[in-house]
Amino acid sequence: MNQPNCALCDIVITNKNDTKEHIVPNAIGGRKKIKGFICRACNSTSGDSWDKELAKQLNPLSLFFGIKRERGDVP
Repeated sequence: MNQPNCALCDIVITNKNDTKEHIVPNAIGGRKKIKGFICRACNSTSGDSWDKELAKQLNPLSLFFGIKRERGDVP
């Protein structure tokens, strides 16, 4: 069976570096997660850039629709 590669850095994803990635960022209510998509290193750093920016842009809609987060409070 072929192991998947990280969608961001293209390294092979193994049991050791696999992580659960939110399909929709947690900051805007994401609860559904997948494995075998991005490695742990990319998952740890991507939230500091594009997840944060996406959450900032969509936060007004999250507040308007009362979307609850999996963890943390809505700012």
